[in-house]
Amino acid sequence: AGSPMAEPNDPAPADSPAQQSLRESQALRESEALYRLLAENSSDVISRHKLSGQWLYLSPAIRGLLGYEPAALVGQDPFEHIHPEDRTHAAEVLATLVLSKQPQSATFRIRRADGVYIWSETVGRVVLNPANGEPLEIVTTSRDVTERVEASRKLRIREAELAHASRLSTMGQMATEIAHELNQPLYAIANFADACLTLVSQQAPPPDPNL
Repeated sequence: AGSPMAEPNDPAPADSPAQQSLRESQALRESEALYRLLAENSSDVISRHKLSGQWLYLSPAIRGLLGYEPAALVGQDPFEHIHPEDRTHAAEVLATLVLSKQPQSATFRIRRADGVYIWSETVGRVVLNPANGEPLEIVTTSRDVTERVEASRKLRIREAELAHASRLSTMGQMATEIAHELNQPLYAIANFADACLTLVSQQAPPPDPNL
């Protein structure tokens, strides 16, 4: 007798571990190819990092941002390029990112290949291990925000100057009002003194010719 035919509603046979692994590997390759396609055509710098921050991959846009070839920075520590005054802040944001596993952003100065510092805005997120939910690596996007930061700085300076001028104007107005209030009794005193002198001169006896 022939083997019984499978009923239409019978569940499909489960994949073998080898087939499942092959399918997962293919999905991973497709995901990586899509990621690289997006990264290499983005105007923002997209980079991958170890949990310590070390660069693993940088998109070609790094040439425009910092003036380096991507391969020249792979394996380097970004903190060596961050302005010394901004490193503590950047390290705190990195620690918060890894511990919270929530996206974080930071704005800091970073040194270009020509030695000039620019302001960079970087947004990072943690890539988690699907098996245990633990952080695997960090993916960041970065862009040059120097013009925005400088415009904001100039605006703050202008606002401070206007506030100072407003305070000076207020103080000048107060001084004028105080002077006016003081002048009124001073005028009265001066007029009274003049009247007294006039009265005294009119009532004074004529000088004695024998003296």
